Amino acid sequence: MNEEDHFPQGIAKGNAFLGREKEIKDLRYNITKGHHTLIFGSRRYGKTSLVKRVLEDLNIPYGETNFFISQTPRSVELKIMDTIRSVTNILIGNEAEAGATLSKLSTYFSKAKKKWSFGIKGIVGVEIIPEDDEDIPENILVALNFLESLLSDFNQKAVLFLDEIQEINQIENGFALQGAIREFAQHSKYIVFIFSGSNRRLLSHMFDDRSMPLYELCERLSLGRIGQELYARYINKIAKETKNGELSTETLNQIFLLTKLHPKRVYNLCFQIWKDYEDNKITPEQVEKSWNELLEKKSDVIRGQLKHLNSGALKVLTLVSENNEIPITGKIAQSKVDLTSAAIVNALRALEEEDLIFREQDKYQIVDPLIASFLYKYERYNIKN
Repeated sequence: MNEEDHFPQGIAKGNAFLGREKEIKDLRYNITKGHHTLIFGSRRYGKTSLVKRVLEDLNIPYGETNFFISQTPRSVELKIMDTIRSVTNILIGNEAEAGATLSKLSTYFSKAKKKWSFGIKGIVGVEIIPEDDEDIPENILVALNFLESLLSDFNQKAVLFLDEIQEINQIENGFALQGAIREFAQHSKYIVFIFSGSNRRLLSHMFDDRSMPLYELCERLSLGRIGQELYARYINKIAKETKNGELSTETLNQIFLLTKLHPKRVYNLCFQIWKDYEDNKITPEQVEKSWNELLEKKSDVIRGQLKHLNSGALKVLTLVSENNEIPITGKIAQSKVDLTSAAIVNALRALEEEDLIFREQDKYQIVDPLIASFLYKYERYNIKN
């Protein structure tokens, strides 16, 4: 029996994709008009779900990659080549067009400064590999120009979706890699870039600093948390369909209190609740039990996320998770974590760069509420009361 996944644990599709009407409209407009877009949003805030929703609605060829664990120029090159290859293979469609594309490859790359290997791979698919990796930015530029030329032949726009783009700025030769993308993107007619990332400070440096190659290249979209009214309507709709009745206001409020409306965690918790309880009525106490069950399941993953933090950063993160009103660099806070004000500031900066905390109205908060619960359960004894 194939039942609908009401609370997907990955990309939200169909009826499970909620809200974002303005973001959908803006992104759709940008793509159709050929404007590149930068999407801000913390990890697991639904950036990929949004992009996929719009691209599927437009029925447009696209390639995607994620630079989150890219540490070398070569890894960036390979990932961008994969996106180009993905779009090329969508355009080919059949063996006859594959032959024509192979002929175009031969003509195009014969004019390049260096040798490239290319050919048909698999049933119908093109492989494009530069033989010389010494000038990676040039390789990327050549391959992008080939795809632009191919799209021109088909009179077809395509999207390259490059997620966690800020990581390029952290690697060797990152400035030149950005320069290659800029050189191509500012003149492209058929390829539209969607960049996204989760580190506002690094993204702002890359796209707002006039000394950087990607300065003022893109339109902007910022993803926040979805309103609780929209979640309440959706959860109650599913409750009526599957549990013969809506959840009480108290039960819904408990879900929202624990998840802090974090998009991923709302669906994680609801999935756990629906799995844990077969009866029609769900109480706030059952919600909390399911949250604790989820925390136990995710604890090893969270430990992996935090294990690289030094003792000071972990203490400061734990202090932020307490969500109290004391000044974060004041004397009480210094006493709690046994650090100087300067050391706390440095820890806050590092935690913000890793998208573990964010600042709102002069107050720091934990991005992921499940991490906040983990810290309260396991780490709160490491700071002074």
